Order: sequence, then structure tokens, then C-alpha cells
Amino acid sequence: MATALTYSIEESALIGGLIAEYFSRASVSGTLRMAYRQVYQHLTDGHLTQDDLKRIQAALDFLLPVFPPEREAQKIFRAAILKTKAMLKSRA
Repeated sequence: MATALTYSIEESALIGGLIAEYFSRASVSGTLRMAYRQVYQHLTDGHLTQDDLKRIQAALDFLLPVFPPEREAQKIFRAAILKTKAMLKSRA
């Protein structure tokens, strides 16, 4: 039986931090802010839905060009992108 993919502690922290920093601001539409609040809660609870993963993928793709180039941070960021894509594929 295959093991379910999950984010590492570092990947979860990175995704949670990005959601908190970029998608909880007053300048973000209320609908989008609420959607990412739910993603954050599901991430914290460890029960991500397919819609959550799609939102995480969209956030990571959107923020990739502005993410700091520091090597270790980029490594975690790119690992989170790859894992999100793998989780979406495995649940399709």
C-alpha cells in the first residue's frame, strides 16, 4: 500500500507563512482571504482537500517570481511545488 504524500514540517511552515503574509491582508478580496484562511486551517489540521491543494499550487506559482533567492529557502519552496503537484496528481 502506498504511503500518502504529506508536506514536511518546513514545507508546511513555508506554505502557512506565505498564506499568512500574502493572502490575509486587507488589500486581498474578502472571498480570496476567506478561501486561504480555510486552506490554512486545513493545512494546520492536516486534512487538505483537492481544492486546498489547487489554491496552494496557485499561490506557490504566483509567488515564485518574488520569492527570495536564498538557496535553502528556494530548495524548500521548490520541494513544496513538486509535492503539491504530486499530491494533486495522486488524488485525481
